[in-house]
Amino acid sequence: IKRKAINYSHKLAQRKEFCMTNLEKLYEDISNNIKRIRKEKRLTQKELAKSVGVSEGYISDIERINKNKHPSILCLINISRALNVELIDLLERGEEL
Repeated sequence: IKRKAINYSHKLAQRKEFCMTNLEKLYEDISNNIKRIRKEKRLTQKELAKSVGVSEGYISDIERINKNKHPSILCLINISRALNVELIDLLERGEEL
């Protein structure tokens, strides 16, 4: 029984690590998409921040993939509106290496 519990615990740890890795990758993709689209639209971080109703520093944190600053779904909706793109455009996955 103890061995099964250890194996189960190990599998849970692996699954959590896998999920966190995927979540981190998603946030990275969102950050890269926001930055790319913003630059394509020739907007500064300050201009985007003003349109969204957040600080320039917050946009900078999102684009720099600050692990402590993840935009809420409402913020992503506001960013997509300010960039005049669909929300799905911000969520597109980047190229896998």
